[in-house]
Amino acid sequence: MLLLKNKPMGKTEIAEMLGHKGASGALNKQIKHHLSLEFIKMTIPEKPKSRLQQYRLSLKGIELMNSLELVF
Repeated sequence: MLLLKNKPMGKTEIAEMLGHKGASGALNKQIKHHLSLEFIKMTIPEKPKSRLQQYRLSLKGIELMNSLELVF
């Protein structure tokens, strides 16, 4: 979620920022989990399998990030 704080990113870009060559099953699982918790949102929700799909923080995710900043 920290990576999405400044801009939307696709799975490949997220994986590269984490030091991986490509999106793994674990990354896909975490993205699905964060989508289900509504911490992140798709930039193209009507086309979830689009190669252009990116993810961004939702309002709920932004609020969570802001509350964590207060703690640290």
